Amino acid sequence: MYFHRDMHWYIFNIDVFYRDIYWYILMFMYFHSDMYWYIFNIDVFYRDIYWYILIFMYFHSDMYWYIFNICVFSFGHVLVHF
Repeated sequence: MYFHRDMHWYIFNIDVFYRDIYWYILMFMYFHSDMYWYIFNIDVFYRDIYWYILIFMYFHSDMYWYIFNICVFSFGHVLVHF
């Protein structure tokens, strides 16, 4: 049971790592596209509003992961004691 739980955490950490890599790629694309947007004089205000919504959704999903980790850790702690 213990090793099975460790393997679960290992796979779970890989998933979170790739989720962050995906986010860094999005950030890179955003900053890279900044020059493109300024050259073509697109309305920056609406683009930033959209980006703030994406940021909010990301942090909101982080809170979900934080709560999920607390739940899984507490459950795993109980399993170890039994």
